[in-house]
Amino acid sequence: MPNLPLCGGDFNSILSNIDARNNPNQKKSEDLRNLVQGFNLSDAFRIFYPNLVEYTFHRAESASRLDRFYVPQFMVPFAQSVQHLPQPYSDHCTVEIVLNVPDLQR
Repeated sequence: MPNLPLCGGDFNSILSNIDARNNPNQKKSEDLRNLVQGFNLSDAFRIFYPNLVEYTFHRAESASRLDRFYVPQFMVPFAQSVQHLPQPYSDHCTVEIVLNVPDLQR
């Protein structure tokens, strides 16, 4: 199966209970799980913070980590950092990933 490139965005769903404050089972997506497993992707935030409870979406009493970057396995060693940056104008945080990718010859 070909590698899926780095993909990021607001996935509007989660894969793990740790990523939602309330009702995590209602927010889980089997389609997202199939995509992540099928393309052997890693959640960039979880590479650095496997057990940290932190959310990127906040509204009223609800909070979830909906915004993520997924990286293919060949890019995992190039990931340098991932952080959530709160935004005063949005109920979502910006997710910043820093990659140090060498010049790869194909």
